[in-house]
Amino acid sequence: MQLEVAKILHRGDVGSAPSPSAPLSELDRCTSRLREPIFEPMSFDVAAEAYDGFMGRYSRLLSRQLADMASVRGGQRVLDVGCGTGALTSELVARLRPAAVAAVDPSEPFVAATRKRHPGVDVRRSPAEHLPFPNGTFDAALAQLVVHFMNDPVAGLAEMRRVTRRNGVVAACVWDHGGGMGPLRIFWDA
Repeated sequence: MQLEVAKILHRGDVGSAPSPSAPLSELDRCTSRLREPIFEPMSFDVAAEAYDGFMGRYSRLLSRQLADMASVRGGQRVLDVGCGTGALTSELVARLRPAAVAAVDPSEPFVAATRKRHPGVDVRRSPAEHLPFPNGTFDAALAQLVVHFMNDPVAGLAEMRRVTRRNGVVAACVWDHGGGMGPLRIFWDA
């Protein structure tokens, strides 16, 4: 129930959001609106180099930590969901080998950049909510700084779970917007 309330608040429906202790019928009434898409599917239509100059500097530093947290090691097959320009993909290739890594992103410029930077990696254009792989394909599915951009985060995470083998790892990290640590904090404070 807490997740549903958080999704309502994220939509900006603060005035109509029930408290976490509200009766289930009230939560059902409010969450029924969540079944309709809020936005068009999120995609970045910018040059990969421009994105690298802004977000890439954070992504490269975080990739190692996320891969460590997910216990990524040789012999595994791992999916990078929302790969962007390939920062996490680079870390995965360094730990595994290109043939053991797959990556998806809804942005064509990012898919093209990741393919160019990582020959041998299976890079596909796809949103997280519709992963183009069979059930249980991967030992781990990772999403770095992307869950908050998913059109439907619950569906995206469910898809990550679907393509991950039983007892595999699904791991994600996002900006700490609640704690004021997002990359644009200075902008919003101004």
